[in-house]
Amino acid sequence: MLSTTLQFLKQLRHNNNREWFERNRKLYEASQKELQDFLDDLIPRLGDIDFTIGVQKGKDCMFRIHRDLRFTKDKTPYKNYRDAIIKPGGRKSPYAGYYLHIEDGNSFIGGGMYKPQKANLDAVRNKIYFEHEDFRAILNSDIFRDYFGSPDPSFKLKRMPVGYSEEHPAADLLKYKSFIVLYPLEDEDLLDDDLTDVTLEVFQTMKPFNRFFNEAIDEKEEEWEL
Repeated sequence: MLSTTLQFLKQLRHNNNREWFERNRKLYEASQKELQDFLDDLIPRLGDIDFTIGVQKGKDCMFRIHRDLRFTKDKTPYKNYRDAIIKPGGRKSPYAGYYLHIEDGNSFIGGGMYKPQKANLDAVRNKIYFEHEDFRAILNSDIFRDYFGSPDPSFKLKRMPVGYSEEHPAADLLKYKSFIVLYPLEDEDLLDDDLTDVTLEVFQTMKPFNRFFNEAIDEKEEEWEL
């Protein structure tokens, strides 16, 4: 469970300033340790499901709580959420991964490929172009649809990317520029002792989705002929 993390985030949402943060640093540090311990328990069990993630430590999968203030008018110093991603090759690798987002009233388990670099996006689109039936089978499986519905449509282009035809049977899928799925969590779910088991069930359902993208990245050196 992540009760301390949720408690900290609920308070931070109403007190997002450095003075409050420093006065409550012990609560922050307790929440940091709680989330890290949760991930340290989760990662080996996820490795039994997807061996490609290798051996990783929870602290290396967590994102910083400090916001990047360089290019925004909003100068609140901290994120109102905690998040982590587990990927083959580590948090900064180009591969698709397994994501956890903890936020008061807006928590979810997610994953997929978020804003890939052009070379990797091209590789994924080419794989969809040639293997769209396999990809469609992943998306249309009953268990996948039960957990996720469909990939987030907000990451979809209005027009076809250059080099692809609207007549292609996977034209709708080729328009995606990020491939993200989400499974929502209630605050009560974060307090449940079976949160790790639920997270692993969601990640297991997501595995074929991630594997499709990661195979595309591994295969991108091959020459594709459209």
